[in-house]
Amino acid sequence: MGLRVRYQRKKANTGTVYVSRLRVCSAQQSISKLADYGGLKLISSIFTSASNSGAYTLLGESCSERARGRAMLMCSCALMCSQATVAVMAYPILPLDFAYHIDFLGVVYRPWRLLAFIMALPCAFTACLLQLFYESPKFLATHGRYEEALQVLKNIYATNTGKDADSFPVQKLQEDTENKTTEVKESFLKSVWQQTVPLFKAPLLKETLRLFYLVAVIYMTGSGFILWLPYIMNNLFFVLESGGGEGMNLCAIIEYPSAAGYATGNITTVEVCDDTIQDTTLFSAMTYGAMASCSNVVLSLTCGSRKRMAMICILAMSAIAAVLQNVVAVPLAGGIFFFFFLMCALSMGILSVYFVELYPTSLRGMVSCLSVMLGRSSAFLGVNVIGALISNSCEATFYGWSLLLFSAIVVAWFLPKDKAPKK
Repeated sequence: MGLRVRYQRKKANTGTVYVSRLRVCSAQQSISKLADYGGLKLISSIFTSASNSGAYTLLGESCSERARGRAMLMCSCALMCSQATVAVMAYPILPLDFAYHIDFLGVVYRPWRLLAFIMALPCAFTACLLQLFYESPKFLATHGRYEEALQVLKNIYATNTGKDADSFPVQKLQEDTENKTTEVKESFLKSVWQQTVPLFKAPLLKETLRLFYLVAVIYMTGSGFILWLPYIMNNLFFVLESGGGEGMNLCAIIEYPSAAGYATGNITTVEVCDDTIQDTTLFSAMTYGAMASCSNVVLSLTCGSRKRMAMICILAMSAIAAVLQNVVAVPLAGGIFFFFFLMCALSMGILSVYFVELYPTSLRGMVSCLSVMLGRSSAFLGVNVIGALISNSCEATFYGWSLLLFSAIVVAWFLPKDKAPKK
């Protein structure tokens, strides 16, 4: 993905006023070309997002209550690590310079298309690995399939201990009358309705609203601003390499290319779409992924039973970093604070634990899917809103976002208090 920068120059009686507008563009310049392949991109994104929520639910129901929080935080660690992995994969590919015209597809095969293909290969590999997974035993039990659930537990026992499955000490599962789900053939829409309505009724309504608000804020921040990381890092390293940057905060760095562009000519509007990326920008993406992964490992080892306080601390760190980006007029410090600002994404794993712990088995799948759908929608909204706000009032955007994060801290404070893990 490249970045299009539009420069506009306006004359005024008091002098010349410079206005810069930033917006993201794909490597396919025209909307018509984007529409040709937008359907395939949409289908790919839908199924990838769906598997994300399903993986968290399956993992949470297959772990004991004592180990569930740690296991799901480690799963989020893998998600954070994937960002660094993508940067490592992109490092030798994006600098390549080739262009092959594929007439029957009507496309030009560029390095970024090769990167997209290579990134899709792990999805195919994972689909094969899913054949080795077991269905959630709790899900099977709540649907009255006790023999299948017992067999899954035996297989898990044999894998964990190395003993024979027949030596599993449990011979029969007791029927769970409270969480039992009747097997009735119903229409798809009716099934969705029956699993969705209880989420927005007492006693789950308050928890649903709190968690969904946190999902919207965290995804809008973490996933929304992460797409601006390459652009901001490109600008930062451009400023540092040019020997400038004295007395510049992060917003001054973001606006620096537009100010430099006006000094060389009287062009009213200039549009540039560049799909190249600097090596230092890829290194910064690797660094962020490594920082996020290591932080998630620490969280999984230390905060498994203190999820609420961990989330509050993460949100507070992100909110303070948003303010410091404007206050500290040092370019390198601004880049570092932006990294800490993005660390808000660490809360995603903690939220996934709440969705498994606070909802009965029959509703976990639905609430996890709805949370991911809300999160992706919030991220999409955030990316577009961020572009418009930064181009018009950068510093006010980060101040406003810090207030949004502080409001999330208030909401997180009213989440259920963590229980001591059972031994």
